Amino acid sequence: MTTAKKPASAPRAPTAAEAWPMNPTITVHLPSGAVAKVRKPALYVLAKSGQVPKRVSTAANRLEAAPDVKHTPPAPDEDLDEYLTTFINDLETVVNFYCTRTFVEPRVTMTAQDGALWVGDLDGADKLAALAAVGIQP
Repeated sequence: MTTAKKPASAPRAPTAAEAWPMNPTITVHLPSGAVAKVRKPALYVLAKSGQVPKRVSTAANRLEAAPDVKHTPPAPDEDLDEYLTTFINDLETVVNFYCTRTFVEPRVTMTAQDGALWVGDLDGADKLAALAAVGIQP
């Protein structure tokens, strides 16, 4: 039995940077009426390359470990107001970081910069809608 040889394929040129397949940019209409271009960030790459600030990873870890207050209230020695304040601050820290990595246009930054939108100026509903558009549910 003889097997047919496959013809040698011609070598392919490397894919150019501008043609590299990436997460698509999505145009999203936000609750405020603003329009933005967003892209799902490569969170794994950010984490593995050390681009997630310690305060963000600490907040995310606390949120992950937090009990569901409806079903499991905080420990009796923990003040509920203090617990909820910490929870909300941690959630805001994580959401703001995700927004700085999700918004393509306008560019969103953690500190005020020329040519960019400060994350603190974004409405909360707009932040959550942008994240939801790329599949991030904080």
